[in-house]
Amino acid sequence: MFQNYISVAFRNLIKNKLYSAINIVGLAVGLAACMMIMLFVRDELSYDKHWSKMDSLHRITADFYVPGREPFITAMGQGPVKEALANYFPEDIERVTRFNGMGPVVSYDGKVFNERMMWTDPETADMFSFNVLAGDIHAALNDNASLAISESFASKHFGDRNPIGEVMNLTLYTVDRDYKIAAVFEDLPHN
Repeated sequence: MFQNYISVAFRNLIKNKLYSAINIVGLAVGLAACMMIMLFVRDELSYDKHWSKMDSLHRITADFYVPGREPFITAMGQGPVKEALANYFPEDIERVTRFNGMGPVVSYDGKVFNERMMWTDPETADMFSFNVLAGDIHAALNDNASLAISESFASKHFGDRNPIGEVMNLTLYTVDRDYKIAAVFEDLPHN
């Protein structure tokens, strides 16, 4: 009986080639779109799941309202927000940290690169569970003249050499300063 259904289906496919091709292509595109949407949703729902203290981490957002325009919503707060949160909610908030993305010019060993870096507070090492490969991330973040770098950054600039203790020059706007590499952490996932 089942074999009969299959032979009838193949006969109809061969008899109506254009109609069959349109239906098969439509089904394939629909299934592919469904899978892509499913993968996108799964990736979005896995955001920040790799942190061990994920349930106790929260992020501030700010809404900027400019007359005559749509509101500009951003996931950042101004510098004084850290002290305000720590002072006004000391019993509710254990730690507060800030991230500030910048793009300094990095020079090392005669090579110059424009890199994307995050400046952050020392509390970051306690709040997030970085997998440190070399050095001490707490010491790096507590010292204003040290850097904690990712594994891919280290391999890009230092190759197979140990970057701990090496000095890099960073230039941001008019500030030109040397920093010592004090820690290397494992690359973070994209989400």
